[in-house]
Amino acid sequence: MGLIYAIIVCMERKDSFVVGEYYHVYNRGVAKQRIFFEEREKERFQMSLYLCNTQKAVIFCDVEKRGFEWSRGDPIAGIVAYTCMPNHFHLIAKETVEGGISKLLGKLLTSHSTYINIKYQRSGPLMCRPFRSKHIDSDEYFRWVLAYVMLNPLELFEPHWKEKGIKDMQKAGNFLRSYRYCSFPDYFVGERKEGRILDKKALPFDEREINSFDEMLSELREATGGRYSDSINRFLEGQRSYS
Repeated sequence: MGLIYAIIVCMERKDSFVVGEYYHVYNRGVAKQRIFFEEREKERFQMSLYLCNTQKAVIFCDVEKRGFEWSRGDPIAGIVAYTCMPNHFHLIAKETVEGGISKLLGKLLTSHSTYINIKYQRSGPLMCRPFRSKHIDSDEYFRWVLAYVMLNPLELFEPHWKEKGIKDMQKAGNFLRSYRYCSFPDYFVGERKEGRILDKKALPFDEREINSFDEMLSELREATGGRYSDSINRFLEGQRSYS
């Protein structure tokens, strides 16, 4: 089913991902409904990010026990950052082989939607189609999007931080470092098994050049003139659609 979905994606899409280029990809639940209901589902999604990023056909139940230790071969997309939220997710990925991002998303979305539908005895689409994507066409824009994706979980800690700012910077930073369902800990805490999702060598600059938490906030503040919410909403509305 994942392969069939990926083929449909490639046939319907008006624009192609270009090998060597970077893209911000995201999707959300239909009518903004939740796509994750329990912590275990986020953990499974993280594992799927690793397991589905391969040319191999993947039967999840056959490889789940091996998880991040499964030898998947060469990845088909270079994931450099991601975030899982209750009703949406974000990826920053490099197109490393032709059709790689589309194939990865096809398998990933099919796997997760099927799992949730069976688990909760529901039917119909879980997430929106088409998924959304934006070409990252400059270093400045890459850093802006990276900060946006990395800081996204702050909505769970301080829901109105984009409008009102952050009251306690230390607690906010600690929350991000402890939030397991994103790539922030892989850059700012240390090694963990989920780190295998990422291809840090695919970054357009040295990993040591990634801004700190405070610097990311400053970058967003400068880029949006302090109006995080309005600027981010305009940014998301401008995302290009892909089937």
